[in-house]
Amino acid sequence: MISRRWAIIGIIGAIALAELVFIALIEIGKLDLFGVNKKNKEQVIKNYLGIDGLPSNEVATDLGAKWTRVFLSWKEIDENGWDEFSQKIDQLGGTQLVATILADNPKEIICTQGAGSCPIAEIVRYEEFVRIASRQYAGKIKFWQIEDEVFSPKSTWQGSVEQYQKVLETAYKILKNASKDNQIILGGINLKNLSVNQPTNDLQIIEGNLAKVFANPEFFDIVDTRFFDTIASISARIKWLDKKMRAFNFQKPIWSLGISGPDLSSGAYSEDTQAEEIAKRMLAGFEAGAEKLFYFRYQSLDTGQSDPLSATLGLVETGGKQKKPFKAYKFMSEKISGFSSLKNLNLTGGATGYQLSFNDRKPLFVIWASAPLVVKLPQEILPIVKEYDYLGNPIAIAERNVNISSQPIFIEIE
Repeated sequence: MISRRWAIIGIIGAIALAELVFIALIEIGKLDLFGVNKKNKEQVIKNYLGIDGLPSNEVATDLGAKWTRVFLSWKEIDENGWDEFSQKIDQLGGTQLVATILADNPKEIICTQGAGSCPIAEIVRYEEFVRIASRQYAGKIKFWQIEDEVFSPKSTWQGSVEQYQKVLETAYKILKNASKDNQIILGGINLKNLSVNQPTNDLQIIEGNLAKVFANPEFFDIVDTRFFDTIASISARIKWLDKKMRAFNFQKPIWSLGISGPDLSSGAYSEDTQAEEIAKRMLAGFEAGAEKLFYFRYQSLDTGQSDPLSATLGLVETGGKQKKPFKAYKFMSEKISGFSSLKNLNLTGGATGYQLSFNDRKPLFVIWASAPLVVKLPQEILPIVKEYDYLGNPIAIAERNVNISSQPIFIEIE
């Protein structure tokens, strides 16, 4: 009886030791979740998740978003004063902010194409507007974007890129003079559905406009590019942008103040697809080298076909009802927040997988596939793993089998 008891204890101890060894090998990168020896490059990430247009710090905290973006409209300030904008900033206290300054005051600009941001009639008036903003929100806003989208033929900026450069330089000098800690973000680069590997007239226009601004990189600190196309395009676009900067002998952090999907040009909108793609897009962006990613957007707007992205891709409907993507973003943020490094597992069979490592807890794995498949987990790890779907619902692991589909699964080591 005694020998049998010691045998059982020995077996339990051996299993526990196997678990510890297996976890240790995963953590140091020798094995992946499936017990395969991997030598993939591990990328250290400055992990910050954001959402465009959050209404309050309470909502930001609930969703696990560290950042949000607000628009500072010269037109709205001229019409309503500063109180309404100040109230918005106070409601977001505790959330890191990016303020996008818009030269959209029809009393002060010269527009030939209708409403929007345009060249300024008297630059001294714009200087006054920016100077007041820098004083009013000192210590509350440190990241300032000069115009929303600039470089493509149908951008929100309606002047020439040379006219934009004058506005950028003016704002940069005022904001840096107010505080050296202020960081200036270049107007957004939105390639829409253009492929960086297929030259077109529109792409050549964008590249030409970027070249003019990139020739004077001293007037901005951060580059912003948008991702509303396919998930596969994210990596190519960051490589393209990085190459453009290197051509002018400088490197700046790459952020995206607008990343969302599904790609609306490929077919009808699906709420399920939007929810499934959230983790895929964010992880692809971080792997490609983006430093911060802002999901676009918190709440859909009643813009209809004039702006289908804003009308469709909110986490919350125009009336305030939470959509399935809200739940998907919240769960993803809860699980990946604070990760210190990310590694692509380079899985086969049409599967995509990432290992996220943390300083204070065991690794997390996020996996999906282009077509359904089943993989087996090593026996040693079964007692210490939990599996969830992309909405946070627990999934039972039956006989070591993990079912992988287009819907991301999260596998957590306890």
